[in-house]
Amino acid sequence: MIETIIFHTIGGLGMFMFGMFSMSDALQKIAGDRLRMAINALTTNRFIAVGVGIFVTSMVQSSSVTTVMVVGFVNAGLMQLQQAIGVILGANIGTTITGWIIAIKITKYALPILGVGVCFHIFSKKDYLKDFGELAMGFGFIFFGLFIMKTGFISLKADPAFIAWFSKFGAENYSSIIMSVMVGAILTMIVQSSSATLGITIALAMSGVISFEGAAALVLGENIGTTITANLASIGTDINSRRAAVAHMVFNVIGVVFIILIFKPYITFVHYFVYEILGLASNPANFINEAGEAPHMAQYIAMSHTLFNITNTLIWLPLIGVLVKIVTLIIPGKSENGVSHLKFIDSTAFGIPAIALEKARIELLFLGEDVYTMLTLTKDIITQKGDVKSNVKQVLTLEEFLDNIQKEITVYLVRLTSRDLNSVQTREAQSMIRAIDELESIGDYCEAIVQYVRRAKVNNINFSEEATKELEKMCGKIIKFYEITKNGFINNDKTFLPEAKVSGKNVQEYGDYVREQHMKRLNEGTCESLSGLIFIDMIVGMKRISNHIMNLAEAYVGQK
Repeated sequence: MIETIIFHTIGGLGMFMFGMFSMSDALQKIAGDRLRMAINALTTNRFIAVGVGIFVTSMVQSSSVTTVMVVGFVNAGLMQLQQAIGVILGANIGTTITGWIIAIKITKYALPILGVGVCFHIFSKKDYLKDFGELAMGFGFIFFGLFIMKTGFISLKADPAFIAWFSKFGAENYSSIIMSVMVGAILTMIVQSSSATLGITIALAMSGVISFEGAAALVLGENIGTTITANLASIGTDINSRRAAVAHMVFNVIGVVFIILIFKPYITFVHYFVYEILGLASNPANFINEAGEAPHMAQYIAMSHTLFNITNTLIWLPLIGVLVKIVTLIIPGKSENGVSHLKFIDSTAFGIPAIALEKARIELLFLGEDVYTMLTLTKDIITQKGDVKSNVKQVLTLEEFLDNIQKEITVYLVRLTSRDLNSVQTREAQSMIRAIDELESIGDYCEAIVQYVRRAKVNNINFSEEATKELEKMCGKIIKFYEITKNGFINNDKTFLPEAKVSGKNVQEYGDYVREQHMKRLNEGTCESLSGLIFIDMIVGMKRISNHIMNLAEAYVGQK
């Protein structure tokens, strides 16, 4: 019997977890753009932050993934601590949907759903049908895995030793309640998945091995255990990221302590709410049918999980400022300022490809602004406007920064493409890799042009007034061309390419005109040969910048 129970538990849990991951992955692909919109909708409004947390967690089916992502956003400076706490509060509510999915009574349809999902996932040629197939496949595995676990756990009731051990989880007094909470917390910390421990808890309770009271206490502990993932992810991040992770633990622990103190009334209310008010169950939670099962247990457990997290959120939502002060006392110190390295992307978003791509896109937006700064500074250096020495130093610093960050972003995106992305996400990642390469090349030529100006100054070589005006005008046309491209990317506008092509052609034609005018000046003897060589090199560099801007525009709209 022991062997059967172990095999059923391991096999059923494996199917259950595979189903959860498959469903989560499919939901992320289906709702990818909506996830981006949700993150972009974040403001200082705490209610919107909670709504974002609920939505994102509902899609990814994991509060741990959401909270780890939030820690990464805080570390990147994309989210304030107050916003982060609001999102995490919402994530606590969003994760309760897992319990309601399990509570749906479709176990007998699990295998047909699984079969249909596999067919769509394997044989369909369209991405969205593959994704829906994976979603159905995930649902099938969840319920079939739960059925396998439940079948194994029913056998436990025939063993007096197991019954004696599980009786300790009856939550009949404070000591057994606290022990159940601790076991739920420790198990969830070990597996780092509250969905897994929730599935086991529901399977045990539906099998009649543990009571509803014991299951509710285990679920309370699971709410504490799930906070470990974000705290581990916050190691090595900035102080506010660590505070966000600790805030998750603090409000869950305090919420659990509060429920423990009123545990009996809380259980009575859940019973009354499910049985009397909503009518979700036709029998009390601990009712056992002829098959030895508690048929409505999943609904009661899902409701206890939901009511706890909604109540906890309602209590803490107006007290976010107080919670910030608490975590500041726990982790004292000043927020660290950002330094010159990857600021907006890290591995914490890998679990959600749509969010990982959005982080990379934000990084590119800021790099695009750095390149724009380099172009305007290069123009000022050529025309000797402002503090030339300071401008030269800034261009050289930005170019070195671009070199370093290009490698880091490319490695990040290559790692991301090795994951299970759909075709649209893969093309977007590839376009970003090309875009960062083009941005770095533009930076290289800005540096080269600045070095030409420095060489001319060192050798006391001066350009004629006419040549300087031509260089200034050429720079102006390049900057305008770049602005069209940059604004198209900022506004996510895929229709700017024709305008960009016209502007790029204008730059190239003017470059050819300037070169002809320069050759005339050389033939007429109004221009020195040495200054002429440097002038030609600068024009060639500018035309190549124009070529790279054109490539950048094509990368932004997804053209190869």
